[in-house]
Parts: sequence; C-alpha cells; structure tokens
Amino acid sequence: MCESAIKSLWNKGIYITLGEKIDVNYYAVRIQKRTFTNWIWLGTMLMMLGATLVMIKRTVRMKNEQQKVNVIYSTGDYNNGDECFFASTQ
Repeated sequence: MCESAIKSLWNKGIYITLGEKIDVNYYAVRIQKRTFTNWIWLGTMLMMLGATLVMIKRTVRMKNEQQKVNVIYSTGDYNNGDECFFASTQ
C-alpha cells in the first residue's frame, strides 16, 4: 500500500508518501522536497509557444510570397489588342 500527496508551490514541490505499516503504531513515511519542478512545465510551455509562433510566421510568409506576382508588360500594339504580359514570382 502506498499513498502519496503533492503540494506544489512556485519554487518547490513537497512530496509525501505513506508507505507500508512497520509496527502497530508506525508507518514508513517519505518526505521529499524538490525545488523548481514547476519551472520544467514553464519551460515546456515556452517552447510550445515559440514553435507555434514560428509556424504562424512561416504560414503568413508563404501566403505573402504567393501573392507577390510581378507583371511585366511587353511593348506591343495596344490598339489591335495584342497586349502581352508575363507573370512570375520572386
């Protein structure tokens, strides 16, 4: 039988584990203090935010590049309607 409890604070976590019964009135108890365990989660969330921003920026940049089309008109006789243009992306 093992029962555990966790108390999380901003700079540490306190873990208490109640173990097996040793004697009639005694139990094995383990108390651990682990510092800055919540900062691991904060670091993970910051990495996820950074990856999301990079993906959004890349998507916006690709959409902008697709919309940039340079149209080059050639000289021609516009009265006869033989206008010629070329579209290219850069």
